[in-house]
Amino acid sequence: MMEIDKKKNMVYGQQKEAASKLSPEVEAKMNELSPKAFAIADQTIAAYGKPVEEYDDIDRATMAGLIFGELCALAYENDFASLGWFNGTITAIAYQKLHYSVQMSVRIANQLVFHSGAKENVNLHNLRHNGIDAYFLLDKPEEMSRKIKVFFAEVHEAFEKARRDGLIE
Repeated sequence: MMEIDKKKNMVYGQQKEAASKLSPEVEAKMNELSPKAFAIADQTIAAYGKPVEEYDDIDRATMAGLIFGELCALAYENDFASLGWFNGTITAIAYQKLHYSVQMSVRIANQLVFHSGAKENVNLHNLRHNGIDAYFLLDKPEEMSRKIKVFFAEVHEAFEKARRDGLIE
C-alpha cells in the first residue's frame, strides 16, 4: 500500500521504487516542480473561495481535474513529462489538499493521468483543459477566482440537469 508523507509532500510506494531508477536530472526536475504544484493547488483552492471541508463530491472531483490540468501546463512549460511525477503528485494533492482517502486519491490520479484523453473521456479531457486555462490565470487572482466560481456553478448546474433528466442518480 502507498503511504504519503504530508510534511514533505511526497508519495511513497510504487513511486519511491520508480524514483530510485530516475536520472539525477529527472529527480532534480521533480524536486523543483513538486512544491510549485502544491502552491498551484493551494492557489486554485483559494480562488474557488469555498473551504475544502464544505466541498461536495462534485466540487472535489472538479477541483482535482482542474489542478491536474494546471500540472499538465506546468510540466509542459518546463519541458517535463514524467508519468510517475504526474501520478504521484496528483495523488498526494488529492489526499492532502482535497481530503480524499489514499485509495480514492490513487484511483482519481490514475483516472486523470491515464484516461483523460479526448477519445477516452471527453468530460475529463475538457476538465483538464479548463485546468490548463486556469494555469494561465494564476498571475491574475481576481480573474481566476471569478472564472473558477462561474465554472463550478456551470458544473453543478450540468449535474443537476442530468439528475433531473434521469441521466445520473
